[in-house]
Amino acid sequence: MAPSNAEKEWQQLDEDLEGILESVLAGAAERKIEAMMEIVYSVGVERFGEKPMLGAKTSGKLTASVEEVEIHLRATHGDQHRDSPIEDIEGMEEPAPVYPMDCSEIKLSEVKEVVQKARAGSAPGPSGITYKVYKKCPKLVRRLWKLLKVLWRKEKIPESWKKAEGVFCPKQENSLKIDQFRTISLLSVECKIYFAILAKRLLHFMLRNNYIDTSVQKGGVPGFSGCLEHTSILTQLIQEAKTEKKDLSVVWLDLENAYGSVPHQLIKMALNKCHVPQQACRVISQYLDGLQIRFTVNGNTTAWQSLQRGIITGCTISVILFVAAMNLVMKPAMLEEVERKISRHLRKWLGLPPSFTRLGLYSRTARLQLPFTSVVEEFKVCKTRALMTLEGSKDEKVSQAGVELRSGRKWSVAKAVQEAKSSLRHRDIVGVVAQGRLGLGAGKTDHQCSSYAVT
Repeated sequence: MAPSNAEKEWQQLDEDLEGILESVLAGAAERKIEAMMEIVYSVGVERFGEKPMLGAKTSGKLTASVEEVEIHLRATHGDQHRDSPIEDIEGMEEPAPVYPMDCSEIKLSEVKEVVQKARAGSAPGPSGITYKVYKKCPKLVRRLWKLLKVLWRKEKIPESWKKAEGVFCPKQENSLKIDQFRTISLLSVECKIYFAILAKRLLHFMLRNNYIDTSVQKGGVPGFSGCLEHTSILTQLIQEAKTEKKDLSVVWLDLENAYGSVPHQLIKMALNKCHVPQQACRVISQYLDGLQIRFTVNGNTTAWQSLQRGIITGCTISVILFVAAMNLVMKPAMLEEVERKISRHLRKWLGLPPSFTRLGLYSRTARLQLPFTSVVEEFKVCKTRALMTLEGSKDEKVSQAGVELRSGRKWSVAKAVQEAKSSLRHRDIVGVVAQGRLGLGAGKTDHQCSSYAVT
């Protein structure tokens, strides 16, 4: 539900909703927020109509019956051992945090920041409300903030937030079988706003205390070009091994249904190992323990399936929870404990680099060819941007690795970047050059040598 872009319509909607909610809402905070969602949706639909949760056309059609989908969901998300504790991993306890996690009441500025950064065209969840409604209704945002504050203080999660509507999206053209589809989960916008705030606080806490090794885990961490940095480091290792005629061991770890296979007990253990405050742990645990999902297939809807393992891909806190869990899985492979438990021969065979990632096909005879002169400039710009990204990486292991990008025999990307830097440095030293009849000092010097950028 959303009116047109006319500001008067939005303003009138905001005023009317404020008056209705002020006179109607009563009871506990979780009941108030659920009632608010119902009222906002009802008023919006009555005035402006309804927007489908996901109306994009696809090239495939799932031929499975509802019964087959339910069997698939039970096999994918069911877990008979979800209540069984995971064996503790010795030596994985993180040091006590230097910087405490922010567990204060949710601030209005945090809510506004999440709403502002969200895409207005995002599909609505079960509540039927889009981000655009909150972007255009400031009074409604303030009321939502007041309710979120109480929910955080009382550590309560509304039951409607624990339900997600799932949609099957084809991975390829003309998909028919269930294994040719991936799932998208749609959650209420209010739920995503709440957990986006918690996710940002949790990520900030873990990064400041170095609980996440960004040389290994870059996905889900802002400020890192993960794919570029990982593949560039691997390429550099391959080139060095080839040049020096050394052996190189690479492990390719590819998890099937990675998000959907993470045990909840592993997530809880990871949070405890990282000394996450109990208030945040209890909120996350309450949320995970009650998650349910259902799918609509060819007009028929499945029964609610409890999410006994895995995390919902559409939830705003899923990324940091996955990072924390994978961090716990990856670290034992880099500890000296591994070397003490295996023989000398196996230790030599398992000489692993300090990261796991995908390794693409590598050919000794592969060479980049540029048959069209029209793409040369674009190629140079892309290579230059890649080198500047690597040199400016926040990860010192990447920025100081001296990665050499292959760019051909006649043109060197490293030389081109160095010449550009020298030109900027020379321009700063010389200053403004008088031109024509302009006198000395006519003009302003922009110092750029300390802040090179490629855009």
